[in-house]
Amino acid sequence: MFRHCVWYLVKPTHPVYLSMAGYTALLDTPNFLPHVTIESGLSKEKAIETANRFKMYEKPFFSPSGWPKISRTKFENSIRTRDLEFYAVEQPLNTNGIFVDEIHISLAYSINRPITQMELAMAPFMERIYPTDLEVVVADCSEEDPNKWYIIDDESV
Repeated sequence: MFRHCVWYLVKPTHPVYLSMAGYTALLDTPNFLPHVTIESGLSKEKAIETANRFKMYEKPFFSPSGWPKISRTKFENSIRTRDLEFYAVEQPLNTNGIFVDEIHISLAYSINRPITQMELAMAPFMERIYPTDLEVVVADCSEEDPNKWYIIDDESV
C-alpha cells in the first residue's frame, strides 16, 4: 500500500507505546509501531538510500501541535479489484519547536471504517518525543493491514 517507508521509529520505552495500545484497543483497530514518517511510497533501494542519509544527521525532537485530526486516503488494492479507504487519527507535531504542515504521528489506523468524532475525542495525550527516543528505520508497508508492516533488518539497510 505505502510500499517502503523511512520512519523515525519511536522506541518501546516511550509512553506513546502504552497509550496507543489502549487507544487502538478502544477503537478495535490494528496495532502498529509508533513512528513519524520521513518518506513513503519508495522502492526498497531508494528507502535504504534515504534512511542512510537521515542516519548521518542529528535526530529532531517532536512535540504535539494542536489537536488530533482524522485523515482519509483512498487506494486501489494491488490487484485492482476494489477500492480501499485508509483512515488515520493523526497528532500534528512540531519539529524542533517549528510547525511543518503534514508532520504527524498516527495514533490509530482504520481500514474501510470511518473513525467517528467521539473516537477522535478519545485520542490519548501525546508526550514530547526526544531524539534519544527515535531510531531511523526502513519499513515494508506494502500490505493493507498495518499489523503486517515490518522493519527491514538493519543489516539489509
